[in-house]
Amino acid sequence: MKAYKISKEKLKNYLIGRSFLNNKAKSILEVLRKIKCIQVDPINVIARSHELALFNRVENFSLKDLNDGLYGKRNLFEYWMQLFSIIPLEYYGYLSARRKARESWHSEYYQKHKREINLTLKFILEKGVVSSKDLKHIPKADSLFSWSNDSSSSSLLEYLWDIGKLMIHHREKNQKYYSLTNDLIDEKNMKKASYEELVGFYFRSAFDYLGIVRKPFLSHRIGYSDNLKLFSILEESCRKGDIVKLEVEGAATTYYATADSLSEIEGSLRGHEGLNILPPLDPLIIDRRVLKDVFDFEYTWEAYVPKDKRKFGYYGMSLLYNGRIVGQIEFRRTKAGKVDLVKLETNEKTKGFKKALGLEIERLEKLISS
Repeated sequence: MKAYKISKEKLKNYLIGRSFLNNKAKSILEVLRKIKCIQVDPINVIARSHELALFNRVENFSLKDLNDGLYGKRNLFEYWMQLFSIIPLEYYGYLSARRKARESWHSEYYQKHKREINLTLKFILEKGVVSSKDLKHIPKADSLFSWSNDSSSSSLLEYLWDIGKLMIHHREKNQKYYSLTNDLIDEKNMKKASYEELVGFYFRSAFDYLGIVRKPFLSHRIGYSDNLKLFSILEESCRKGDIVKLEVEGAATTYYATADSLSEIEGSLRGHEGLNILPPLDPLIIDRRVLKDVFDFEYTWEAYVPKDKRKFGYYGMSLLYNGRIVGQIEFRRTKAGKVDLVKLETNEKTKGFKKALGLEIERLEKLISS
């Protein structure tokens, strides 16, 4: 198929314009209904990456509102989408096929730990809400997910959460407390999606999340199935004309966009004013190739890079100023709840930039004190 040629400037304006960075949303749900989810990360330097991403997009955002959406009103929940994500509850039914899916590791884990799993379920039925520290009387199980550093009872809860038996009831600091899913939501009256509907939802949500998509970012969405299924949908959608291959000015990378987004891309004008400090997993910059090809900026998140090999610092964040990525910055949080500047790299030296940075630091301090 012939690629659609597009300038970097128009594409940059489109990606920023669709992201609520020009005009903030009125609520968390307004953002997540459009982009479908927000990827979660537990590292908390100033605030967590997903919290900062929403802070940039939601008018009068507060951590209390996010916590209430997850564990009070429960119009949000945590599950796999853009990897581990926060998702509107209205999409819960689409993920039913994901919760019912069983890969070989599910069966192996269940057969190996059937007794411990049943004991855990029995204990939750009796107690109601539990964390891994409440399961000390239950024999430990092998680590379940790759980021688990220990062999502990937490893997039993994670397994039951993964297959949909449990939901996260609340968190205390970063400790997860679980409850039976049916005790928290009315799952029986929710639509149950088929596997085909699930895959279609994952496919569409990649474009909702990113705006333009490379093949590797389709595979972040399916989690348990053959990624070739998503790639075949991509090929078929291209044949039908629903998805268009993009030829981005000066870039060798192949990107794809929805056909109905082309008029918006072509008509995009620079509308971003002011400063946004973008956390490492912000949807605008999560694909580092887009950051390089479209925004002409190279960025590496170095939290997981050995200290002696870091070029910038532990938690560098990108700076979006008046429609351009102009550098990166690192902060630390003081015991008094203030935001201290650790390091700043930028060629932007104007008074306007310095004033905008000062105001954004004040906003961050309000966020973490709320």
